[in-house]
Amino acid sequence: MRKRQGPRPLTAHFLTLMGNASSLMDEASKFSETAKQFYAQSLDKQSAEKVEQFLKAVKRYQSLETDPHIIKAPIFRSLGNTNLHYFEPGSPSPRDEAIFIIPSLINKATILDLTQQRSFVRYFAAQGYHIYLIEWGAPDEQSKDYDVDDYVSKRLLTLLEDLDKRHAKMHLMGFCMGSLMALQFAAMKETNTSLSSLACFAPPYDFHAAGDVVVNNLVNYYSTIRAWPDNRDVIEIDYIQMMFLGLDPNHVFHKFLKFADYGDAEERFEYFVAMEDWVNDGVPVSKKAADQMILNWYRDNSLMQKEGNWGLPNDLPRAIFMAEKDRIVPLQSSRAFADAIAPASRFSYACGHTSLIAGDMAREKVWQDYKNWLASHSEK
Repeated sequence: MRKRQGPRPLTAHFLTLMGNASSLMDEASKFSETAKQFYAQSLDKQSAEKVEQFLKAVKRYQSLETDPHIIKAPIFRSLGNTNLHYFEPGSPSPRDEAIFIIPSLINKATILDLTQQRSFVRYFAAQGYHIYLIEWGAPDEQSKDYDVDDYVSKRLLTLLEDLDKRHAKMHLMGFCMGSLMALQFAAMKETNTSLSSLACFAPPYDFHAAGDVVVNNLVNYYSTIRAWPDNRDVIEIDYIQMMFLGLDPNHVFHKFLKFADYGDAEERFEYFVAMEDWVNDGVPVSKKAADQMILNWYRDNSLMQKEGNWGLPNDLPRAIFMAEKDRIVPLQSSRAFADAIAPASRFSYACGHTSLIAGDMAREKVWQDYKNWLASHSEK
């Protein structure tokens, strides 16, 4: 059994909690001396209780006697550490159509196959589609020198080679950064007659949409850590987690305090564990890919400078699925993406980034909308 690592990096989360207490103490200085002493005593008690609850919840999570979920579907094709998994149609009347799913380079593809009840890939396999899911894997000897464009041209194109000959129609689906990679691939496959649609979920595009402060802090942090010995060829997972921590420093504490009250048999307990495993069981990212993402996309907002609709075939149906409460990819960023590849069908939901794929909103609404959108184009 593998020991769980999360929440990573634990020291940073603990220091954030302590920092919150210090900020509140600074706020107390605005009161009278008597009020300040009373407030400080109350705060000390509340802080101690919160720390105890948080650490208790973390220990509960780390002590679980189950391994983090891995994708068990057969590997259709491999290239280096990158695997293409194949999920057979579960319907008695399978379609001669395939959905090829491209996740982000950051974190693993298990977000698309999280639990039995929250598996995007198994849901659509049950609808009769042949499902192909790429798992990028950790950078290997070759891919440690890849940027994002190299992953598309040297991995994606090879893994999908001749796949269009196996099925009458092939649908591309990208999640987060995988949407940009799907877009690049779709533009390259202009003459591919079996490429039938492009769907992008939480696509990042305008990296200045969240405001200069967020962008500058992230870029400055990355510019510092990229020169450290630990990150000579790849950016290690804990440093990546630190970048995301800056987007919402208190999120981890709030969710673990909720987790403390979940019963072992509850579905939300299984969901929390699977999601936390996905967050903390990530892989490093090649330094060139990280440079492209942080220095080109975030700092320079280079994608916004590209003209035209990326060379997509004019008749290729395309849809954008956006999360209105997304902190990782703000809604404005995804809207800019939709504008860039117009005309595109647009769907938006009152949920966060991962909820768009595996949360309650995904099961109740998003999957249904994508299924219906696919069906409407399959009939043409």
